[in-house]
Amino acid sequence: MRTLRVAPVVAPLALLMLLVGGCSGDPQSSSEPSGADAGAWVEAVASGDPSSLDRAAEDAAPGSPAREYAAALATYARASAAAGRPVSAATVSGDGPWKVCVADACTTYADPVGAEGSDGALADLSVDSGSLADEVVDVSGQGPFEPDGLFEVAPRVAVVAPGGDLAIVVGLTSRDAALEVRARGALYVEASTVLTGADAATSVPAGSSAGAVLVFPGASGVALDGQVTFDVLLGDRPTSVGFGLGDAG
Repeated sequence: MRTLRVAPVVAPLALLMLLVGGCSGDPQSSSEPSGADAGAWVEAVASGDPSSLDRAAEDAAPGSPAREYAAALATYARASAAAGRPVSAATVSGDGPWKVCVADACTTYADPVGAEGSDGALADLSVDSGSLADEVVDVSGQGPFEPDGLFEVAPRVAVVAPGGDLAIVVGLTSRDAALEVRARGALYVEASTVLTGADAATSVPAGSSAGAVLVFPGASGVALDGQVTFDVLLGDRPTSVGFGLGDAG
């Protein structure tokens, strides 16, 4: 009786390597931002420089709290510089968490989060006991309004800056008379919290527009749903202006 021999089937080397590679699997790239990227973003936020803040906003994930927060700080810094009061740079210590201090007032940024599908672009960080989303409100949706038809008020943004100052940026357009906004008498009221504006003034010549910045020190932990009131002077006559941050949108 004749015995049949069956030759062993040998898979091509390339096929074997493909099979082995398919079984082992390639590690997936993380969507988390690198510590260096998050640290650079925090450094820009602490700088108070409008151009650096613009870049920080552009580098953050689209539509994210990190982008909105950096953009709001850029608006604040630019309006302050235009009024002759540039925002002072804060100091940064640590390599994640990052402690950002203005004099003795400090804010801690930590736990960077990346956005899905954005190659690790920064989306959010924790800020003390909250997150970046808790630190900024876009109030531009309230639209411009005209108190007694004398001038135009256009709320822009409210943001808690590093160190805990609440900055509210408001656009003003004068009609026939020059305007002056005095932040010293401004008030921010939220539940039982009452904050008084820092001593500063913004002048708007007749027939022109400018951004006024109302700064309220000691605002760490506010919910940004309170009411702001301030006076706009036409000559010696004050006109009271107010709006609620919780009315945004």
